[in-house]
Amino acid sequence: CHLPGAGKAVPFMVLSACFQAALFGGRHSNAPYLLSSVKQYFEGPLARLIEDTVTFVNRNIPIELNDLRATDGVKELDRPDFGRKIEDWKQKLGETKRGYAPVLKAQAHLIQRGEAAEVIRIIQSNQYEKLDAVNYRRLMS
Repeated sequence: CHLPGAGKAVPFMVLSACFQAALFGGRHSNAPYLLSSVKQYFEGPLARLIEDTVTFVNRNIPIELNDLRATDGVKELDRPDFGRKIEDWKQKLGETKRGYAPVLKAQAHLIQRGEAAEVIRIIQSNQYEKLDAVNYRRLMS
């Protein structure tokens, strides 16, 4: 595994830099193409891992951390219960009197505002399938 003028470490560096980005970023980055370009410098299982990863990414199937958890035969994974954490966060924001006043005002406004309030309500009710209907462009404006 040697690139003239670059050394033996370059393919390994490209692999380590691009593998996670390709897996989670998919075709939204150049990572799969970079992985493909260094596959020829590897043999055996590592070359197969690169090939399988690039093939998977090209199918354009999104992957999340929940997909990678061990399931022990369970078909559908339970998402963590973020409802309680959000309630604690809202309570903390409501009770906070210290800090920069405009930031505190913006945080309080965020909790009550249209899409942000809708996202909070969806997470608290564990109805994640409804998140696709949220207008995120309006949320970020």
